[in-house]
Amino acid sequence: MAKTFAENVVETSNTIGTDPYELAGSVLGHRSFSDAGFVTGDKPTYVVRNRQNTKYEFNKGANFTNSDPDTLARGTYLSSNANNPVVWAESDRPLTIYIPTLNKSDKKTRVQSGVKTQLANVVIPADNTIPQNNEGAAFTQFDLAVVIESVSSKVQIKAKVHAAYDGTAPAALVMALFMDSGADAISVASILQGTTQQLVPLIIDVEIPNPGLGAHTFKIRIGSPTAASNITVNGANNVAFFNEKYNSFLECIETFDV
Repeated sequence: MAKTFAENVVETSNTIGTDPYELAGSVLGHRSFSDAGFVTGDKPTYVVRNRQNTKYEFNKGANFTNSDPDTLARGTYLSSNANNPVVWAESDRPLTIYIPTLNKSDKKTRVQSGVKTQLANVVIPADNTIPQNNEGAAFTQFDLAVVIESVSSKVQIKAKVHAAYDGTAPAALVMALFMDSGADAISVASILQGTTQQLVPLIIDVEIPNPGLGAHTFKIRIGSPTAASNITVNGANNVAFFNEKYNSFLECIETFDV
């Protein structure tokens, strides 16, 4: 029976176009396909990503060939190119090719910053409507690109952002979480800032049911029902606090259940 799986296998490739993948050796701390015992005729299930982690390709059922260099044929069944083989460009190199784990584990993708950022306040209404992707100000530093690898995994999004309404308090702050180009927020947090120049934490912790395989981008927008003043993240009145050591973050956790 053809071998399809092995643990801790990660290699690079400089292949361009849609040719079979020529393998260029293992990544430090990992094994090559040959080191993991794959021989000619085996059919590993593997994933390919570009250097920028903006394109992906899932493959299965195609041959591995032990040669010089070793090669992997393509058996693409899911990709960022409408589920067709990705046409890799020079700028995509080096590619990362790996076998996704079958063990229950967490894959965390996170962006964090304590840097002070002032946002022009755009209203997020305090009413019984879902916040929209044209309400509030986009906090683009926290745009989080991820690739969901399994249909059976659980996907959890956590966000904590320290912010202050720069006008006269009390005032409400609202943070909305969006996925991809969706118009509706998928989760919302709000808090009342009681005094002027008081930083308050906006916190979201939500499980996303069935986000779909492949690439997704999670984004946050921040606003207030009052549009009279700006909002400062990790500070107040456009001044940093605590030497920018605030731990504001946006994180995606994919838990595999196989």
